Amino acid sequence: MITKVLHKKKSKKSFKNFYVEISKYLPGLENFTRTKIEILENEGAIKKEFYTVNDILDAVYLQVFKCYSEEINKESLRKILFLKTISKLHKIKDLESEPANAISTSSILKEELDLLQENYSVDADGDFIPEEEFDDISYHQKDFKPTHFILSEVLEDQLIGKVFKRDAAIALSEHRKDIPKIFHNLPESTNIILELHVFGYQNPSEISQIIGMNKRQINWIISTFLKEFKEQIKS
Repeated sequence: MITKVLHKKKSKKSFKNFYVEISKYLPGLENFTRTKIEILENEGAIKKEFYTVNDILDAVYLQVFKCYSEEINKESLRKILFLKTISKLHKIKDLESEPANAISTSSILKEELDLLQENYSVDADGDFIPEEEFDDISYHQKDFKPTHFILSEVLEDQLIGKVFKRDAAIALSEHRKDIPKIFHNLPESTNIILELHVFGYQNPSEISQIIGMNKRQINWIISTFLKEFKEQIKS
């Protein structure tokens, strides 16, 4: 089991061997991180070609190595790795923002969750913790969203393939160009779910373990996004 192997490497204080094992555990984490970097670059939130997947994940793996214990199981390891990666990217985005206009992404995330009328708290690392379940979701657009939206064709293909199930009417339609704008205008909490699902290769059960939200609600959010998108392109 991966957790026992990692504990053995940690007990020998061998980060190099620990790194070799943990980097193979979640293939989706690398794709998720690469995609998030590209999205942030395209939004103009971070410098282009300045940060790499290895930069981010090396730092995350080192953090996990330092705090690793035998109490950590596979589910909690998955959660730790994704949430620390999200937190690291939030911190980079904060550092890249202009000092005079800096807006904490932790505050933005809390704003979005408040708009959804969900009772979440955001901890010091930018991770969000649900306090109770929610009954509804609203698609609110925020003033800080960029006005120009870009998703590479590869990312669009991943989004279409995972969420739209290769729906030919969407994939080939003239409305495909609307995907980036609609995707970027989603609440950040919804974006996180879709990004974990599409780019992190996580199914609703795994996303539920990562963010602490009911699997039924996650399925509902994904299906609601699909419904909202189809309604918008028909209007």
